[in-house]
Amino acid sequence: MTNEADIKAAILDCASENSSLLVKLSSTSTAPSLLAGHEKHLTALKANLSEHTVILQKLKDGVDSKFKRHRKLRDSTTRRFIYRATNMLAKFDAKAMKEEREYFDLLNEQSKAEKRRLLLQRDYNEAVEQQELLEREVQEHAKTHARIDELYERLFAGPTPGFPREDEREHRFYAARGKNETIKEAIRSRRQVRRILTVSQGHVKQAKIALRNADQKAVDSVFFLDDAFARLRRGNELITDAINSTGRIEGYLAPFLEMVAVKVEVDSYLKASKSVVDTAFTRENIVAAVASALASLSKAEEALERLATLTKQKEEKSLENIKGTARQVEDSRQELEQFRKSIFEKVAGFGEAAPAYTECCDRTEGFCEVSEEAEEEDNYAEEMDAPIEELVAPVPDPEVNSTRAALPDHENAEVTSQLSVEIPLRRKDD
Repeated sequence: MTNEADIKAAILDCASENSSLLVKLSSTSTAPSLLAGHEKHLTALKANLSEHTVILQKLKDGVDSKFKRHRKLRDSTTRRFIYRATNMLAKFDAKAMKEEREYFDLLNEQSKAEKRRLLLQRDYNEAVEQQELLEREVQEHAKTHARIDELYERLFAGPTPGFPREDEREHRFYAARGKNETIKEAIRSRRQVRRILTVSQGHVKQAKIALRNADQKAVDSVFFLDDAFARLRRGNELITDAINSTGRIEGYLAPFLEMVAVKVEVDSYLKASKSVVDTAFTRENIVAAVASALASLSKAEEALERLATLTKQKEEKSLENIKGTARQVEDSRQELEQFRKSIFEKVAGFGEAAPAYTECCDRTEGFCEVSEEAEEEDNYAEEMDAPIEELVAPVPDPEVNSTRAALPDHENAEVTSQLSVEIPLRRKDD
């Protein structure tokens, strides 16, 4: 709206809607606090009911046991005859009366416990029904808040001719909200970095296992190094995956020089481990390359852990900062909303103006919540948690074997290298 007259006309048109919404808001304003208190009451009732259910079951078990003993004395004519024959009938009768009295006492206690449990069950059922009513009222209250927010944004968002103080308050609210969103975005970015680093750490861990397997196969092999080369290539692939995944965090680290330096360190260690693996063609080269690569990968692991720690610290600091910005957003929001209500009272007059109303719901906690944006699914996300696959090279061709056996070491190494590239890997279960 471009002029004050249009603004006032729109306010007059919406005055009745504004009043009815605020009346509804006022009538349901106690619902959130009542629901919070009622939930505690319901939890206590549920715990009490559960406790009494256990007590009642124990009493029932005791009554059953006591009744068996009472019936045994009451109905045993043989035992009564023996006691009479031995002039001990009075002792028998006293024992039977004692068991009968204890049985009826326990039965009476069970009856009282059942009544108590019935009362608790009734109270609990009523509390559940009351909670459902309160939840509906809270939902209605939240919907009314949303409708008021939508109404005020529709009328007052942007420049409001004739009401410069509203524009000032609106600017403060938008500025505070923007600052809050900036911190939220920083938190999301740091969480994404941590997820990527977890993937990279998984690749490095698997690469180390693959390289150790390669070393073991190279040491154990008498003639052929195909299994060792298979595991070397697998380790090389995992190192490449680690390099690629770590590269995805570059855009997130730009403002933080310390983290950029650690990331460069990670890259150097990963590339160093890959380069030595690429040059291993003989048994001695494999053993030496694996030892060098494992040392570099261990350093990469340590640097990745430092990078993850720094990222976590940045995230925790942002989570602390967001509490302050959330408070600023809520304070400026309440101030803006109250001023917009006062505009209705000023323009519409007391006939159509909103009733006196004080903000009932503090939204600071909501402004602290950081929603997670949908992330692109990593092609290797599942691989990170999977165990290292047992790789098996196909059985070499006997013709190739005889050729390799007849060649000198340096030529044999060349044939082995070519063979390792040409033969595809297969799983053990293929």
